[in-house]
Amino acid sequence: MRIEDALRELVTVRPHAFSGGVDRPAIEAASTALGVPFPSGYIQFLARYGAGHVSFQELIGLGGALHLDVVNVTRDLRERKGSSLFPNNLIAVLGDGGGNYECIDTAQPTPSDEFRIVRWLHDGGAEQECEVLADSYPEWLWDTVQFVKTTDAGNERG
Repeated sequence: MRIEDALRELVTVRPHAFSGGVDRPAIEAASTALGVPFPSGYIQFLARYGAGHVSFQELIGLGGALHLDVVNVTRDLRERKGSSLFPNNLIAVLGDGGGNYECIDTAQPTPSDEFRIVRWLHDGGAEQECEVLADSYPEWLWDTVQFVKTTDAGNERG
């Protein structure tokens, strides 16, 4: 899956709104602040769209509202106390509204200079094995858009 295809598909969903792209220094500062590398697909999303939403899904990134700021959200999750500590190798990219997050797992690199996307459960325990959702950010973004389109189409019929 190419990131360009996923990014083009993203704006076919209505409604959608994005904060606008951010520059490379801001992206590098965010990566440094979190102490993890951002994969190229995520960097391209940040550079073009920043953060925002497609229909009911809010995409965590940069340049938008505080609750969609990747540094703010990821740091907040890392600082929470409880039975499920948020690992330092994860980068939150989408919340489900119930405390669970879909994340870039920087501990699971792929041969294509990307990282797997996993689901972290707030009540999954300290040693949880996160479910792999996609092998790359572009694949995950594409799948997320398709999920939104399918869900929205079902709601229109219902």
